[in-house]
Amino acid sequence: MHLLSLNSYRIFTRFIVVGLLFGVAACTTSNQEALGVGIGPSNTTASVSADPNANGEANTQTALAPATDTPSPSQAAALGVTSSDDANASPVQIAKVGFLPITGAPQKAVTSLSRALGIVSKQHKVGIVGKGDARAQYQLKGYMSALNEGSRTTVTFYWDVLDRNGKRLYRINGFEQENGAKANPWDGVSNATMQRIANRTIGGFATWVKRKGA
Repeated sequence: MHLLSLNSYRIFTRFIVVGLLFGVAACTTSNQEALGVGIGPSNTTASVSADPNANGEANTQTALAPATDTPSPSQAAALGVTSSDDANASPVQIAKVGFLPITGAPQKAVTSLSRALGIVSKQHKVGIVGKGDARAQYQLKGYMSALNEGSRTTVTFYWDVLDRNGKRLYRINGFEQENGAKANPWDGVSNATMQRIANRTIGGFATWVKRKGA
């Protein structure tokens, strides 16, 4: 009887400890959400769809500040810029655009994309201004996701083109793939993939602006 009572006491104690741990975890999560602290996706949630129209929109937002560096010859070739002289030129711009924080992509990917966007925008005569700059005629709000598909990594992207008041005017979307798959799909996304996305983003935006003004 004494042994049975001791075992019952141990089992009861374990239930109490587990209950306390779950209580602490729940409080921590609710406090983070209340304070607006983003909870980054784990390896198992990295494949959540970035489509803002889908249920359960990814909640990780990363600010995008496109660079305006002069591309090296290899960068220019990869991005489709005909020459570094063209990238340095200051032509009449077809539009000025500001970028809102991207949802779903980690900082490393956004940094790579920022640099590529800054370079490609010059070729297409698109002026990029800082977030909240009153000169911006349009805003681009991006959503991205990465997932493994067999032995390949697929990056899906959506860009909503908004006016100054936040009204959606147009959408640019697509996907890029590359060989190789990682436990965290974003680890398998190279700079070259982000460069191709930048090309399609700015190219699609520029085409829309010219068609709209025609």
